[in-house]
Amino acid sequence: MSISRLHKYLCDYKVPVELEETLEWKCLSNYIFLESDLNLKRIRKNKKDANVYNNFFIRVANKLMKFHYNSGKKELALRILCNTLDIIAKKTSQNPIDVFLKAFTNAIIWENVRNLKFGGHRISKLVYVSPKKIITNTLSNLVLLSVKGKVKDKIENLLSIEIIYASKNDGNSIALSKKKQVANIVESANA
Repeated sequence: MSISRLHKYLCDYKVPVELEETLEWKCLSNYIFLESDLNLKRIRKNKKDANVYNNFFIRVANKLMKFHYNSGKKELALRILCNTLDIIAKKTSQNPIDVFLKAFTNAIIWENVRNLKFGGHRISKLVYVSPKKIITNTLSNLVLLSVKGKVKDKIENLLSIEIIYASKNDGNSIALSKKKQVANIVESANA
């Protein structure tokens, strides 16, 4: 049921030209699959099929399955995702996939800091992260941090508000505040 609703959004979807020209999209486009050919049985059977498993919205649903009451329930996670896309479409009157991808590209964190231990000293070292790890971290920041610890409101509403804020580069976005926090750590490590 929710697969067909997700298919409605992904059917004949073309990435906007202004998004295709950004550096973020050029670097990560080989790792983001926006197929409309989604079948839950095919996903269960062909776990090694990279295009099915790495579909962008299936990865979002996998992130939504990390909550204790939603663990292992992919159909429920896909229903939450579809309801979120419906709310985004109502609030912004734009294509919700465009809004989601813009929020994703705004929240990308390219580098990270690792603490290395040499003898008795700890040194912070700047490292660049692989594209798959970038996608995983960004989706975690967008999805998990936005709904973590907030039980009064529905997950769909919290997630849609976070995605809309991140797409507008609003300061209220938790994912963008996490990006600024990592940027400050990187600056202090470089100094």
